[in-house]
Amino acid sequence: MSAGKTVNWNQAAPFPLVTIFGSEHYLASRASSRIRKELRNAHPDLEINEVAEGNYSSGLLSSLASPSLFAEAKLILITGATDELANDMEQYLVEPNPDCTIVVRIPNLVGHNGKFKTKFSKQALNVACEEIKRDNDKLEFIKGEFASRNVSIEPQASKLLLQAFANDLGEMGAACSQLAALGKPKISAVDVES
Repeated sequence: MSAGKTVNWNQAAPFPLVTIFGSEHYLASRASSRIRKELRNAHPDLEINEVAEGNYSSGLLSSLASPSLFAEAKLILITGATDELANDMEQYLVEPNPDCTIVVRIPNLVGHNGKFKTKFSKQALNVACEEIKRDNDKLEFIKGEFASRNVSIEPQASKLLLQAFANDLGEMGAACSQLAALGKPKISAVDVES
């Protein structure tokens, strides 16, 4: 994957620097989990560090990303961008640790977050997690949730899920997971209503 590329949440993958931006927290969480899972599968001894929003301090990136004695793979998840992170990232990217993936969650593009995305988007894999508003897009999301598990869903069943969970993408995703776990090759309206 090349730097400067923007992909949808379901195409998130490990890359030296990943920015996950957009207002849909559920999709951002899924994108982050996807990267974590892929790295964990490749590196069972993966070292994971999470920095909550407001907890980043100057110099922390250098400390967390420095190569370990045994060259273990590292995943650093940072929520929110600050001027300190931008300054540290600029220095870090001069000579990055090849065994480290840094994921920066940018919940909005206001202030420091917007400046950070603009400054580093050409060096990062940018993952879009925008809110899904249109019903047709929500139906595509439902269809994709089942397709990713090799399960199909009848159109009427998709419409029932949309009606039930139109305002909560997280609940909709959880319902899709539950139904896909039934072990049936095709989900019907009866399955959704049960």
